[in-house]
Amino acid sequence: RFSVNCLRRCFRINDISFVCQIVRDICPGSGRLIQGPDSDHQWAISKAPERGHFPRRTVTLTKPDDDLPITQVLIVDDDDEIRNGLRWILDKTPGFKCVGAYPACADALKNLDNDLPDVILMDIGLPGASGIECTRQIKRVFPSVTVLMLTVYAEEDKIFESLRAGAVGYILKKTPPAELLNAIREAEKGGAPMSGEVARKVLNYFKEDARKD
Repeated sequence: RFSVNCLRRCFRINDISFVCQIVRDICPGSGRLIQGPDSDHQWAISKAPERGHFPRRTVTLTKPDDDLPITQVLIVDDDDEIRNGLRWILDKTPGFKCVGAYPACADALKNLDNDLPDVILMDIGLPGASGIECTRQIKRVFPSVTVLMLTVYAEEDKIFESLRAGAVGYILKKTPPAELLNAIREAEKGGAPMSGEVARKVLNYFKEDARKD
């Protein structure tokens, strides 16, 4: 079972009408996802009772194409709900697989040899070593691994420290799930995905730097 409200809190969005091609039609409001009896790809939403009724709607998850290339993703985030929410979305989206999900840098580093991710989603505010320091350590040992920051911080110093540490992109946690999946794909293909707010700050930084010259 997975809480719709948990997804809503995880991604800081008010209306979950479409989650990354996973669930085609989810009504906003309190409820839960329940595995249906017919198939592993059948799920239902049970909303809170209203006037003695229990409305129920069944939705179908898209079955993965066997020939679709799989992007293996590792998550490092100390928030249990966010970490589990991301894992759920990745595992239920064709073309993605969560190969590991850890609350701290030390755990991720210890298992990196076995997990072998294509992309790492890295939070910044972690217990022990920060996500920025963790990125630095990972890139030192596994330089070919792609690290994509996923954080609530939008301050310029955090952005540039992360990029200097070796992250290829910087996505804010309020980003809708579909856009996050696109960012993961873009990062894997050699791009540098950034949330619009972050990209604007980076652009303004270089504009100001150019004026000084």
